[in-house]
This record gives sequence, structure tokens and C-alpha cells, in this order.
Amino acid sequence: MAKIRGAKELRRALKHAPSALRKEATEEVRISSQTMYRRVMAGLATAGRLAPLWHGKIGMQRITGNARRFYRHSVSEKKMSGRVGLLTPGAHRSAFYLRMFFYGTYRQPARNIHEEVFEDEADGFVKAQQKALDRVVRKL
Repeated sequence: MAKIRGAKELRRALKHAPSALRKEATEEVRISSQTMYRRVMAGLATAGRLAPLWHGKIGMQRITGNARRFYRHSVSEKKMSGRVGLLTPGAHRSAFYLRMFFYGTYRQPARNIHEEVFEDEADGFVKAQQKALDRVVRKL
């Protein structure tokens, strides 16, 4: 068993770990990313249904539909990290008005569903990922 003291040593040990251990460490990141993605999608679906009530127009339904089309999640096993959001420059361009939906304008309220979900779930995500990392480090 290797003795790991700091973050650099941990990163180095995980980088050179067998692929099965790397996959085990990344699995919790994958679960957290998928959970956050699903919760944001549920929030966007609710916002899309309520858009005519909030604004009196159906334009916001198009914006939330566009967001659902381009909002994605991905996990990098090499970096052992997950990303959720508009991940490509094309997605940013195509979902331009999503920024107004999330942050609001002087005519509409802000509904930053992405950040609300992350703040609600962050502690659980971090604890679950720490437990998974501890299990993997013990096997090194």
C-alpha cells in the first residue's frame, strides 16, 4: 500500500492506477453529473410549462426547449471530472437567450435553475465523491 500525503501525490497515484480503479473513482462523478443533469432538465420542463403564465407569451417555451436540446453532461475518465451545462461553443451560440432566462432581464425574473440545483446537491455530491475516492485510495 502506498502512502499518499498531498494532492500532487494523489493525482500522480490515480493517474498511474489500473484502469479498473480509475473507472471506480470516476463512477461517482458520472452519477453526480447525471443526477444534476436530470434535476436541471426537470426544472427546465417546469419552467417551460409555466412560461406563458409568467410572461404572457410563448417565446420562453422556445428558449427552454432550445436549452433542453443543447444542455448536456459529460465525464472525462482521463481527468476524472464531470461537466454539466452548455459544453460547446456551438451550444453557447444556439442557446444565447438561455442567459436571459437564467439571469433575468428587467422584463422577466431570473430563474437560474442550474446554480440552484448545484447548491442544493453540492454537499451530497462532494461527500459521495470523497467516499469513492477514499475506497480507491485504500486499494492503491
